Amino acid sequence: MTTDPFREIFKQSSLRRQLMAGEVLYSRGEPSELCFLVETGELESSLPNRTARRYPQLIRAGEMVGAIDMVLDRPYSRQVEARADTVVLLLARATLLGQLQQAGPLMLGVMQSLARNIDKLARGGCS
Repeated sequence: MTTDPFREIFKQSSLRRQLMAGEVLYSRGEPSELCFLVETGELESSLPNRTARRYPQLIRAGEMVGAIDMVLDRPYSRQVEARADTVVLLLARATLLGQLQQAGPLMLGVMQSLARNIDKLARGGCS
């Protein structure tokens, strides 16, 4: 059986956090110091306003959240909360960026470009 190197990096260099259903993992505008890999359960990412959560997106086991904001060096752009009891693996900014830089000086630039395009697509357009 082949192991996923991405998951291995998370498991070796991260901590686990358990969330109860409805618990907020992070809020829009907070500093993006961590990204998260959903180990079990399910998260919901949304743009909150005063009356409702808009544009919800589900993040399931095996998926990551928070990395785009970290790579783009900006505060979290969405609010993320647990839809069910959930366990996430936490990966610090220094570890993620260190892995990208260790892969080669070009890798961080490529990831930043991809992150910008993903962000544009999520906002309704891409160049």
